[in-house]
Amino acid sequence: MTDAFYAYSGLLNASAMVLLLAIIVAFYVSLTLEAFKNATETRVEATALRRGGAGMDYRPGV
Repeated sequence: MTDAFYAYSGLLNASAMVLLLAIIVAFYVSLTLEAFKNATETRVEATALRRGGAGMDYRPGV
């Protein structure tokens, strides 16, 4: 009986650790993607400001 309990307890502990690791990895990936997205947006805005000085809403000829 105790062997089955320890086996079940170990399996539960391992699955909890895997779940926690998956949450940490997902959080890290989401932060990394958000940082890349913000860096790209900032770079595009800076390029637009350098070229026209009006930002992203600059439409020539209007």
